[in-house]
Amino acid sequence: VRGGPASIAGNLRVRDKVLAIEGDPLMGRRVEEVMDEQNRIMYALLVARKKTPAQLKADEQGLPIGKHQGWLMLCRQHKRSKAGAEERPHKAWLVLTEDDQLIVHEKKENMATPRTRTADTSECVRVSRSEPTTFVGIKVDLRGAAFKVASKAPIRMAGASVKENPVIKELFEKGLFPFRIVWPDGEVDVEYICAANSVVERTTWEKTVTETLKRMEKTAPTTGYLMKQKGRRGSNPIANMLGGWDKRWFVLTPWTEGSEARFVYFANKDSKDAKGVIALNEKAQVLRAVKYDHAEGSAFSITSQGPNDPMAITTTLSAPSEGEMERWMSAVSAALKRPTGKALTKEEKSLLSKTVPELRALLTYLSVQGYEQNEDKGSLVRAVLDHRAKAKHAKKSQVREQKAKLDKDRDRLHGRSVEELKQLLFFLDVEVDQALEDKDKLVDMVLQQKATRKEEEEADGATEDGRGF
Repeated sequence: VRGGPASIAGNLRVRDKVLAIEGDPLMGRRVEEVMDEQNRIMYALLVARKKTPAQLKADEQGLPIGKHQGWLMLCRQHKRSKAGAEERPHKAWLVLTEDDQLIVHEKKENMATPRTRTADTSECVRVSRSEPTTFVGIKVDLRGAAFKVASKAPIRMAGASVKENPVIKELFEKGLFPFRIVWPDGEVDVEYICAANSVVERTTWEKTVTETLKRMEKTAPTTGYLMKQKGRRGSNPIANMLGGWDKRWFVLTPWTEGSEARFVYFANKDSKDAKGVIALNEKAQVLRAVKYDHAEGSAFSITSQGPNDPMAITTTLSAPSEGEMERWMSAVSAALKRPTGKALTKEEKSLLSKTVPELRALLTYLSVQGYEQNEDKGSLVRAVLDHRAKAKHAKKSQVREQKAKLDKDRDRLHGRSVEELKQLLFFLDVEVDQALEDKDKLVDMVLQQKATRKEEEEADGATEDGRGF
């Protein structure tokens, strides 16, 4: 669903007003009527949505919105650093974006020092419209996180002394409703303590964040850090025997029409030059690493042969946890799968036979922007097909409008008498047999003459426009 005047993207909400479906304005028609006409599986809706007071306040300060957002009290607590203990709860604008990122926007004076921030966050500065307040956005990686509703009284086990969290106690005393975002596996040394103004608000955050975490858990990663064993069996046996592991940033690109799946790795996340490519094709094998591979942690191997490789090469990789390894293996296996749905149409085959520059030139001719530097043939073909589908739909909409107008004119003319229709034809310079009494024929003659005159007027207008140049 694409947002309307409120510029909000996400799921439909109560009181949302649908303005258009797939670019086709409702124009008084019902939503289900337009959907039945288009007969699609999915629909893009243009909606108008009223903003909440919190969203209006965020707009005044130049803050973004996503599928869920709001003002919360926030406090970071670091597990292995005493520096974080000094941070006090403060107001922050939290946004859960459409791509499942949690972004924390805080006033600059409330920010922790760079030394205390963790590696799972990245900064982006946003200056508000009302100077001089400056907000800094911190992107929080939610992978491996969990949502915990804070309890008013800590659970006490027999023989154990449980210290109550002073920040949570303080938030409860202020009449707020706290919750925590934690990383149970301990891969991130910070937890976020947040507090909402009401139980309903906290429940909404719990539902939204929990749904996001479940979706992320099921969705295999496409980018991330893995440990790679030095050397690859089949390419450099000596290097492989020496062993050792390097931390590398991996980017997995699934198979698309016209290009094989690719598994590229870099020295780190910020590197632009690839250190290497693991070829992925239909014959590639993804297996758990066995003992003789000297695998560290949760390791798996990929055996594949690229077009320029004289023989198959095995690459051993290690993930930080068993669950992460399973997700990576699933991601690689899924990237290798080619869709087995319906056969390609003649139009699709024709487009796929073109080169990338030819497809980009075609999109430029069609006035479709945003693909000038795109090298992915599959996305270029989809862009052409989408444009043609929209143009076809627009033409159908125009025909429907013309037919509706014609039917309206026909009904209006049928309300006239035979004599009135004959007088109208005389006014339109159409000779008519005065003995003719068939009203349907008279109506058809009027409509035909009006259509002919309209075509002549349009032709005359085009001729005059041509003389003006």
